[in-house]
Amino acid sequence: MSFLANPIALVIFVMITGFISLIISNRSVTVESFFDGKDVGLEPSLWTLVLSQVTTWIFARSLMNAAILGFFYGLAGTLAYTFYYISFLTGGFIVARIRKEKANSVQQWIRNYFGRVGSWTYNSLIVMRLLSEVFANLIVIGLIFSAAFPDFKMSGQISIIILGIVGLLYSAKGGLQVSLRTDVFQMAVFLVVFSIAFIYMIFSSD
Repeated sequence: MSFLANPIALVIFVMITGFISLIISNRSVTVESFFDGKDVGLEPSLWTLVLSQVTTWIFARSLMNAAILGFFYGLAGTLAYTFYYISFLTGGFIVARIRKEKANSVQQWIRNYFGRVGSWTYNSLIVMRLLSEVFANLIVIGLIFSAAFPDFKMSGQISIIILGIVGLLYSAKGGLQVSLRTDVFQMAVFLVVFSIAFIYMIFSSD
């Protein structure tokens, strides 16, 4: 296990994961697969959407936020951040309301109530939110690599650029369908690594 604690192992792991993500991101040839995530005309399965949603939240800066709050405020800080995930219930209520009113999207639902101004306002907020999330996640990546390679001053910046390009490439190649596919793959990798680490922690003699 000593090798796994080596920063070089982190680089190898990220390289393999990124390479596989690019391999499985076959170019999408239809508008439906690129924008709607459909595979051969079929809607994404429930478990694909669930794993994608969980992956999106776990691999975001949420873990670091929880870790920082836990470091400064202990269990209370971590639990306080956990309540943030109540937003899943709020989102579920909104989606149910949208389906009940037969709207095809959030934008259409908002447009029915607030017109084009409401729809454009919502889209603008979503764009700013997504850009914020992308750059925040890249900053987390930079912090991790900077801590792993303290003697190499540019490690954080280089990791941000490389992984940002990898993410852009596989998303641009296949759109939503590929993003869903790579989310499922990354969640599978996470579960394997987490299980190994958890078992080792339990049975470790230390």
